[in-house]
Amino acid sequence: MGDLSLAELWSDTLDESVGFVINASAVRTKATNSNREASHQGPLRRIVLSTSGSNGPSKSDHSWVFRASDTFDLTTYQPVPGDILSVDWDLVEIGSLVSPFDYLSKSTTPAGAMLRELSAITTPQNGYGPTATKPLSLSDVEVVAVTTHRYRSVRELLKSIRSVLGNEIGVTVVVQGPRTLRWSLLGHRFNATVIHTDWDAGLSASRNLGVANCQRELVFLMDDDFQIDERCRLSAALQILDQNQDIAVLGGNLLDVPSWNTPRNRERSQGYALKMLSGRPNVRLLRLEDGPRRKIYSNPSTYFEDCDVVDNFALFRRELVFGRGASWSERLKIESEHLDFYLRLSSMKIGRVARTNALKVRNVRVQDSRFRKLRMRSEFWFYFFDDLELSSFEIHGERIRSRAVDGRHAVLRYRDRKIIFDSKPSGGES
Repeated sequence: MGDLSLAELWSDTLDESVGFVINASAVRTKATNSNREASHQGPLRRIVLSTSGSNGPSKSDHSWVFRASDTFDLTTYQPVPGDILSVDWDLVEIGSLVSPFDYLSKSTTPAGAMLRELSAITTPQNGYGPTATKPLSLSDVEVVAVTTHRYRSVRELLKSIRSVLGNEIGVTVVVQGPRTLRWSLLGHRFNATVIHTDWDAGLSASRNLGVANCQRELVFLMDDDFQIDERCRLSAALQILDQNQDIAVLGGNLLDVPSWNTPRNRERSQGYALKMLSGRPNVRLLRLEDGPRRKIYSNPSTYFEDCDVVDNFALFRRELVFGRGASWSERLKIESEHLDFYLRLSSMKIGRVARTNALKVRNVRVQDSRFRKLRMRSEFWFYFFDDLELSSFEIHGERIRSRAVDGRHAVLRYRDRKIIFDSKPSGGES
């Protein structure tokens, strides 16, 4: 890789006086060279600050060789034209580059591209950085999935989990339905804990039950119709959590397909990660894909983006989230329970919510008539509005649901400009 002009680097920033810190603690030796700086023991790293002269680049006295414990601080350095930052690739494999300026990591200029290739770029916010005392591992993860007695879906989910993620992670499945020998054998076959609850107990109550059964550090929430493949890069997601201790929830992206055998070229990205534009009583949310992207890289191929709502494929820090009292509202059995959870979580201000490209999963949307009937109940939207005292709820550019003067809800779909009036079923809860 060539040299990077510091003048070019600083042109990416908003403040010409800023710098960055290179943390050598994460550096691993790629090739040792006993002839170079032999007095230093352990992994070495050399950063050279050069000055271009009339006869080409010539080294100045700004040259450093690191041990793993050393830190090279450029935050006080004032660049001048011709200064060049270069890395001795023969000596080391690049480790971590820690910058307090996240726009460096998302720059589309050659300097930004070089920084992403140079190392893993993180942007610690609120003082957080790569400070985990014990790196997270697969043994710290427990999957929690809820099903409405959909045996085939759960079987495919468990088979894919064990095939791709291995046997270290724990798995808990909550079945809304009676205990049968078939479910017991399925749990035994895939080393999963199977808990049964009443039929139509609801997603919220069932998830709360599954989380209460979990003893590991991370809860990996999934739906029963997921199919895991190699695009679920769980180790990369754990690295993000290690480097960003204030991320409470790290979600992924669903790739919708109509059947288990659907080819990848027919997958449709759901993209259900949302930023909050305004809060209660008039909640407005925007999909990440519809606004300016702000990607933060943890390594050259993995990034995350801050948001407020992620899909049901997410890692939760158990103590930080559920230990602080977060839970799903058991009055909301399905549909609105998801948004209610994240709106309440946002008001608790216990940590960041983010989505990463390291977590992708196929969402096999096989729905029988019984499941569809359970899902399409509108009363839970009314409870959602009442419980949070909402006047309107909007996903920008897609749809808006608002209270009508006669007590009904008016639902406008922007795509076809069609308004549907929704009435609370008679005899429902108030």
